[in-house]
Amino acid sequence: MSREPESIAELRQALGSQLATFRLAADLTQGQLARLAFCDRTTVNHIEKGRARADERFWRSVDEAVQADGVLLTAFIELEAVKAQHQHRER
Repeated sequence: MSREPESIAELRQALGSQLATFRLAADLTQGQLARLAFCDRTTVNHIEKGRARADERFWRSVDEAVQADGVLLTAFIELEAVKAQHQHRER
C-alpha cells in the first residue's frame, strides 16, 4: 500500500483540529472525552493532531459527546470518501 497523500493527511489534521475545537467548547479535557469515547487520552491527543486514525464508532461517540450535531461525523465520512477515491485511482 502506498503512502497516504498529503491532501488526505491535511484533511485528517483538519478533522482532528475540529475535534479539539468542539471538545474545548464543550469544556471537556482529552481524558474526559476519551472516557466517553471508550479509548485513552493519548489516543484522543493523537487523533486531534491528525497522527492517528479512528473509526466511525469513535466519530459517532465524540460527535455526540461534544454536541457537534453531526459536523464531526460528516467530516469523517467525507474523509473516508476521499480516501476510497484515492485507493480506487491507485488500483
